[in-house]
Amino acid sequence: MPAHIINNSFQFIDANGLPVVGGKVETYEPNGSSTPKPLYSDKALTTSVGAVQTLNSLGMFSAELFGDGDYYIIVKYADATTAYDMEYIEGEGSGNNAATEWEASVTPTFISTTSFSVAGDLTSDFHVNRRVKTENTGGTVYGTITASAFTTLTTITIENDSGVLDSGLSSVDLAFLRADNSSMPEISVIQESSATPVNKVKITSADTGSGPTIEAIGSDTDVGVSLKAQGDGIVDVDIKAAVVRNNASTNVSAFTYIPWAFLEYKDIDSMHDIAVNNDRLTVPAGVTRVRLLLQLNITGGTSAASLFAQVQKNTDLFNVVGFPEVHLDFTSGTGKGGGISTILNVTAGDYFRVYARYTATGTPVVNQESFFSMEIIK
Repeated sequence: MPAHIINNSFQFIDANGLPVVGGKVETYEPNGSSTPKPLYSDKALTTSVGAVQTLNSLGMFSAELFGDGDYYIIVKYADATTAYDMEYIEGEGSGNNAATEWEASVTPTFISTTSFSVAGDLTSDFHVNRRVKTENTGGTVYGTITASAFTTLTTITIENDSGVLDSGLSSVDLAFLRADNSSMPEISVIQESSATPVNKVKITSADTGSGPTIEAIGSDTDVGVSLKAQGDGIVDVDIKAAVVRNNASTNVSAFTYIPWAFLEYKDIDSMHDIAVNNDRLTVPAGVTRVRLLLQLNITGGTSAASLFAQVQKNTDLFNVVGFPEVHLDFTSGTGKGGGISTILNVTAGDYFRVYARYTATGTPVVNQESFFSMEIIK
């Protein structure tokens, strides 16, 4: 029979609600037997600590012990008089079988500071993302399974919370809750106008280490997620966007697409290429909606002349629907203006450029305060 933990956090209390300080716990075969039955100091049940245990000043065992099946228990005061007796039935939570969140498993074999093996094909039990508790020479180490594979043995790799496995690895416990097919329900978000949960919030871990993803699931595929921080809390939202500008003033001829030679804000989805077609912001794979923002600061224009700027999509020669045309009038040789688009429907590979038309002779200059951005909405 597998060993079960007899937790040393359980306190033996008498009929008056007082701890049995310095008392003794005698353990016997079940069903009122007078045959002593020992407890053990190790999960393998190889080191007996006998059938009589002395309680500490808090009425507790001084160390975590292990039992083998059911027991009949007699609890005595320090003067050897009996406080009470009881039947300890493994798994029913009676007596000192205090609840534990760990399930004792098989004996592991140390491989490295982050891996061990167990006999047989136990990949179903030791599955990815399940939590484990290991006992080592250096102490208890908790971790999460990152890989589990069977050949002639089951080899398990874990990511330790802190510390490492060592050659003194003696035991491994599995978390009661599995990471797959968990009994824990998903978090439901109740719509204020209805008592029926219509949406769910799903949080999944990201392999890239960028943090979990919050996904809204509902009958409406466009359902959004609203985040709110309570009190002094902060909601840190990582916006996917690219903001480009010029790190030096750039001349603009009468009819031209404005180039952008400097990346102002991170571009994790390669929306802009400084070397090739640097006048474009390109929609990355998987994106269906974006929002554009343009700010122009032009100097060197002829007084009373005008500059018109359009945001054009792909090879279109007209302003994209949803973005206002920018019209700059030069009064003192300087013009400023810009705009923001509505949310635009797009497909991967679409690109946007800023096309400028100047109504007079001369060469106006796009200075460093000008910028063009694309924010991924969906």
